[in-house]
Amino acid sequence: MWELRNQRMAANVLDVAASPRPERVMLLVGASHKAFVDRALAPHLGISLVQLADLEARGGAR
Repeated sequence: MWELRNQRMAANVLDVAASPRPERVMLLVGASHKAFVDRALAPHLGISLVQLADLEARGGAR
């Protein structure tokens, strides 16, 4: 069940990212989902994974 939830979350993000409207998609996940979601989304062209700590370091998260 846990793996299915992770797969569904990643599939939903890919669906939204592929739609004509979004320029950016923000996904917040708990620590237990992060590794799976990172692995599932990383190989897709046009998707850049940015960690919250990286945004904070650049002053982009407030």
